[in-house]
Order: sequence, then C-alpha cells, then structure tokens
Amino acid sequence: MSNLTVIVTLRNTYVQRWKEAMANSRFRTALVISFLSALLSIYLTGIWLCYNESRVGRVLHDPILDMFAPVDLSFQIFLITNVAVFLGLIAAMSLPFYTIRTMLCIIIISAFRMFTMYLFPLEPPVAIIPLRDPFLECTFYGDQVLLKDLFFSGHTSNLLLLTMIIPYRKMQLIMGVCTVMVGVMLILQHVHYTIDVIAAPFFVILAYHIADKIARKYYGDLPLL
Repeated sequence: MSNLTVIVTLRNTYVQRWKEAMANSRFRTALVISFLSALLSIYLTGIWLCYNESRVGRVLHDPILDMFAPVDLSFQIFLITNVAVFLGLIAAMSLPFYTIRTMLCIIIISAFRMFTMYLFPLEPPVAIIPLRDPFLECTFYGDQVLLKDLFFSGHTSNLLLLTMIIPYRKMQLIMGVCTVMVGVMLILQHVHYTIDVIAAPFFVILAYHIADKIARKYYGDLPLL
C-alpha cells in the first residue's frame, strides 16, 4: 500500500469519525462546553499570572543553576514551543475522543498551575534572562514580560501533555524530544528553577489520567475512537 493510499484512508477514517460524533447531540454539547471551558481556563490563567507578578515570594537556592551562567535562548524556546504546540494540537484533536480529552487536560493543568503558584510563590532565579514570547505577551499577558510564572513550568507541561495525548508514535517521539530540549533550555536560560521543570511531569501525568477517566466515564459510549 502506497503512502498516498494510507494518507487518504486515514483522512477518510477521521472524517467519518467526526461525522458520527457530530451527529450525536451529547457529543456536540460536550465539545462546545469543553472548548469554551478550556478557553476560559487559559484566559483566567493569564489574568492570574499577571497578578502573581505582584506577589512576594522566596528565592530558592538551586545548585544546578549555580553551575553555569545563563544563556539567552528565547528565540529557540519560542520557535520550538510554538511550532510543536501548533502541530501537537492538530494531531491531538484529529479524533473526537482525543479532542474532548485534550480540552479536559488543558482545564486541569491550568487549575493545577494556578493552585501550585498560589501555594508556592517564588521570586525568579537571581541571574534570570527574561523569556520573551511576543504572542503570549500581546494576547494573555497584557504586554508584560512575566518573571514569576515558575512552579511548575508551563512550557514543559504543555509539550509533555501533547506528547502523551497524540495518538501517533512517531510524532510522540518528536514531541518528547522537543519537551526535553525546551526543559533543558529553560534551565540554561535560568528562566526556571530546576524543580519547576522536574516537577512538571508529575502534574501532567496526574492531569492526563484524571481527564482520561472523566472522558471515558461520560463519553466512552459514543463513537469517538
């Protein structure tokens, strides 16, 4: 079977799955609610992060950061993160069930991040080189350059989350490599403490399993797979 035939077959399968799902009123309702809730959670996270900049936190002693001077990798982090997230979201939402689960994961991760930053307010690493992200600054951050978006790392968690969700093995491998690269670069730039990056997988795995359990419990009977 040629590659073109495989692509056409997969496309037809995805289209058919979406037609079956959209014919179900429960799925349409769940899709709209989960999508709007995910957008709301992202918006509220942006508001929280801007407020969090005014809070007084503690500076952590990080022996790993003390081992080297920071390196400005803002462009590389911006490029890899945004391209990977864009492609990862397309792949994660190629099938209806994965779309619902992705939206639920976004909501849960957003809640986890706001909660952990509330409990553990931190000052940025002493030698931080601020991470510039023109897209987020002009959309969710009110033209601010955030320094206290720390525990736990949003870049790492978003990439790892998509790595776990997408249903394609080769793309999962690529996303996994991007996750590791971005995590390392965040530390090299002193944007995050090491613990911010290391802790992210714990919360991502927890969020994934909660979202998967909810999705399968309430929508597993629908023709979504």
